[in-house]
Amino acid sequence: MLYYTLHFPAKAAFVQQIFEKRHYKQLIGLMEIQGQTASMISGGAASMMLDRVPIHLILFADAATYIISFIVQSTIPYRATHLEKDIPKESMIASIKTGLRWLRARPRFTLFIICTMAPFVAVMTGNYLFPIYVQNILQAPAVVFGRGEIAFAFGAILAGVLGPRLINRYSAPNVAMVMMGIFICGLILLGSLKSVTAFYIALVLVGLGGAGSRVSRSTVFYTEVPNEIMGRVNLTLSSVDRLLRTLLQFGAIYVVVKADAAWAFIGLVLFVGIALIGAFQARHAVSALDPSLHSEAPKA
Repeated sequence: MLYYTLHFPAKAAFVQQIFEKRHYKQLIGLMEIQGQTASMISGGAASMMLDRVPIHLILFADAATYIISFIVQSTIPYRATHLEKDIPKESMIASIKTGLRWLRARPRFTLFIICTMAPFVAVMTGNYLFPIYVQNILQAPAVVFGRGEIAFAFGAILAGVLGPRLINRYSAPNVAMVMMGIFICGLILLGSLKSVTAFYIALVLVGLGGAGSRVSRSTVFYTEVPNEIMGRVNLTLSSVDRLLRTLLQFGAIYVVVKADAAWAFIGLVLFVGIALIGAFQARHAVSALDPSLHSEAPKA
């Protein structure tokens, strides 16, 4: 929990400081491809090593990757421009209040960002539901769950490849709407067609829609939030994310106990569907914020 709370705000601010706005779309797509590919490779490698390599050596190798990453990042030419500005230091509570004030002054932007977070929140809840779904609904072996993880990663990598191109052609807000619709289709498959093949197809759609909406949301977010307040706004939105995730997790547990995991996925359809309506209402206001969020005319 502490890692994610520190990592994502810092990464967003770091990316803003070393890259120009015109590179955000391609960069966010590449980061999505890199992250999902790394997850797929590490998951496969771990599954092969568990029966052959002591667990302490696997954990040591995992820790070593962070050290290697730090060494590589230390070679990047970087200047902490936010430290050159006269910004008073704040406590965590004061930082959240500052982020809230900035977001409250931009209600349509805030509505769009929070609503397009819904697929990510739903995926976090799905991480609890997927193993139960495979075991209790599909009554399939663990290998099905592992292949489902690969199917999900494939969809997310596809989103990283297609996302920037679609944003250039149709604009970030419009692509976010489509990707959320694809995500909902994947959830409907999980809740209605209870077969292994449908499970794999559903996870490709969930991976594509979830990562695609994240690429679109991140493009809007990086473009619109000033670097000097990025950490505060990100901290505030992370608090909203944690709250929604906790509520959905409790709801999913209740539904699984009273019914089954398939009904929990139907509940997630309702959650993401309501969020899609909210994002749809705010999309035009978000498109008007910055010309770089609009689609680019195709070149002859």
